[in-house]
Amino acid sequence: MPTIKDILAKMNKLAPTQIAYSWDNVGLMVGDPEWQVKKILLTLDVTKAAIEKAIAEKADLIVSHHPFIFRPIKSVTDPRIIKLIENKIGVISFHTNLDLVNGGVNTALAQKLELCDLEPLTHESGTEWLKFELYVPESHLENLRNALIAARAGRIGMYDNCSASWEVEGRYKPLAGSNPFNGTAENISAEKEIKLEFMAEAFRRSAIETTIKSNHPYEQPVYTITKVENPVPTYSLGIIGSLKEPLTMLEFGAKVKDKLSAKHVRLWTAGRDGDDLISRIAVCGGS
Repeated sequence: MPTIKDILAKMNKLAPTQIAYSWDNVGLMVGDPEWQVKKILLTLDVTKAAIEKAIAEKADLIVSHHPFIFRPIKSVTDPRIIKLIENKIGVISFHTNLDLVNGGVNTALAQKLELCDLEPLTHESGTEWLKFELYVPESHLENLRNALIAARAGRIGMYDNCSASWEVEGRYKPLAGSNPFNGTAENISAEKEIKLEFMAEAFRRSAIETTIKSNHPYEQPVYTITKVENPVPTYSLGIIGSLKEPLTMLEFGAKVKDKLSAKHVRLWTAGRDGDDLISRIAVCGGS
């Protein structure tokens, strides 16, 4: 039977908590990661009614979009927290990380509204973009490259396995006490090497460095890491898409109401006529 930890790990593959904005609070809010999970309740907010529903349905875990605990607490007196713990119900909240990821909130809204030709609205996120450069003997290139891909290096937007490589000559002099892959101590060696370059999110840095050291044949692998100023293209806050056929603003407002099963919608026309035709829509479900 899966545990809360298992559910959290699966969700992290879709929307890593590390990409959430710094002001946000995401992840496990309440509960023991080892608690077992048979049934999950999904909700926008962890309200009193949602907790009562979870208890009635014998749910073991609540997954919410808005953070259940947003600011630090100094004492555990909230009746909702107490009731959750008493009933052994955990809470996971995925907020801006679920807004930012492809396949998350904005993707769901765009698909629900039947938009096509989807493009990112903005690539801002809570993580930075890094460029890695390293040198490796050709004999070990593919093994190392595959290990790096498994560590989620080389993911750029909707493309995976992205890297560049070319042949270079490496020169070095092993000092006394070293254990060189090739060459002998106190003698300068010149070796054919491959320079490998790839990109990765900053929160993957530790795993990538561990992968390099574990799969590189050199006693001292040579690599550099550079912060890149352009944003990470893998994530986007909001989506721009096109309607299959132009609609008036009033017709599109009715479509939103119908597709989202909303009792009411609010339409601001920006001073334009409600009968004006529109075809290009921006969707932004967060921030």
